[in-house]
Amino acid sequence: MEVIIGVDHLTMLDWKGDKQMYNFKSLWESITRRMPDQLTELTLRNLLLKKLRNSKVLKEDIAHYDRMDTDDPNKNITYLWKCVNRAIRMGKEKENATAQENYLRNELTGTGGSVATPGELSSKKAKKKKKTKGGDAGVT
Repeated sequence: MEVIIGVDHLTMLDWKGDKQMYNFKSLWESITRRMPDQLTELTLRNLLLKKLRNSKVLKEDIAHYDRMDTDDPNKNITYLWKCVNRAIRMGKEKENATAQENYLRNELTGTGGSVATPGELSSKKAKKKKKTKGGDAGVT
């Protein structure tokens, strides 16, 4: 039995939030690639636009799209995908910058979870013993 992929699969594809934008794009591309009957650019654009309107990250891009004249050559599905791709790229860049910042901060402050040297271990044990001895001396 063969599964027929069609427009109903695109309409069932839900926007699951800006953090899932890459997954949405991958599923969209997978569905459209396997559809035996290709939809027109206008139909695909309108379906995609309806999904993207739920995005907070793309809000300004969609507003710009809405302000374009109907005969504007940039008012097409390519523009919408460029916006999605840019948002995905910027999200990844932000994640990478945050990870690098956290790594560097941990390295500079010494909280990076680095392995202690043997000298550090013995001095920590000595301090702990002093605290224990000092605390026990006052108790009778």
